[in-house]
Amino acid sequence: MAQNSEQKFHEIIHPHSNYEFVGKQHYWIGLSVVLTVLTLVMLPLNAFVIKSRGHMLNWGVDFRGGSEILIEFSKPVEAGDIRKTLAEAGYPDADVVKYADPTGQKQWNYMVRVGAVSVVSEQQAKQIRESLAKEGEANMKRFE
Repeated sequence: MAQNSEQKFHEIIHPHSNYEFVGKQHYWIGLSVVLTVLTLVMLPLNAFVIKSRGHMLNWGVDFRGGSEILIEFSKPVEAGDIRKTLAEAGYPDADVVKYADPTGQKQWNYMVRVGAVSVVSEQQAKQIRESLAKEGEANMKRFE
């Protein structure tokens, strides 16, 4: 395959451009300090003011421990209904996230994160499975 010697590339900063970054360093340092302070102020706001957050940092299961459970229902189910059912089963802080099936089929899939120090035992998994077996008019099709 022949190469075009006059191939043009998209340039973000064009040749012979003159941007004075060092001369305006006080603005950039000031912006950096403002953004850092804003980040530090948001930590307690997440924990105490924004009630939906509940924590200073939103740690995933990777950092806080627990288990992830994949659930598929036969009909549409609201994430809030799943949270309510899990709270009644003894898991009040369960995170329920709806996700799209990679195959593209229209299914009702959810990822449930149960915060615990250890892995969910077989008995706990059985309890969760039984609690979610029938949610409204939908039946659970998959539980991993």
